[in-house]
Amino acid sequence: MELNQLFEMLRHTPAMQSKQTLYSISANTTCHVDSLDSLYAYPGDDTAALLLNNQTLLNDQYILHACEGMLPSFVANHPYFAGWSAIMANISDIAAMGGRALSVVNSFWHTSSKHAQQLMQGMQDACNVYGVPLVGGHTHLDAVYQPALSVAIQGVARRLLSVFHVKPQQKILIALNLQGQFHLNTTYWKCFERVSSHILRSQLALLPQLAEENLAHSARDIS
Repeated sequence: MELNQLFEMLRHTPAMQSKQTLYSISANTTCHVDSLDSLYAYPGDDTAALLLNNQTLLNDQYILHACEGMLPSFVANHPYFAGWSAIMANISDIAAMGGRALSVVNSFWHTSSKHAQQLMQGMQDACNVYGVPLVGGHTHLDAVYQPALSVAIQGVARRLLSVFHVKPQQKILIALNLQGQFHLNTTYWKCFERVSSHILRSQLALLPQLAEENLAHSARDIS
């Protein structure tokens, strides 16, 4: 398949078309870019990155910010897995930027106290496994609300794996964990069950190690 044929095929996939509908919203976003460091703070990567100079213990490191939202139907029907997935997706975003997660916060709405407890348990269990504290959030519980969940994360990085580092002739690698299964009655793949926290943490730690040793230049989370 020729490259232009691949582009044309991808352009008409549901996932890509859903992204195109966001253009009218993001088109008015004004970017004032005077350096590559300032470009890191704008949309494009899995996280925004802000360089901290001469500021306490984070001197000459990047502070990372990301946020993930879960589909309302996912939150309503699979609350525990939705909670876990929201944490896991955010931590993966930080790792894909060459960083290490510091803390997460959440906002969620639900109609059921039982399901809300399952949602919180999923988030807390994931935080415990990955060693990232859940430090707060905003909670609504009432029969009139539609179930929804958003989780935000902070992290730090010494060297970034930004899409703005991509150049012609670089090699592209894909890393997948095929030791898993689909969650029941969903298309969501999970490969964390019955896996030790040590293994899960070491898998994520590989990306900042590659970045700091200059063995990789750019990365994206494809979860």
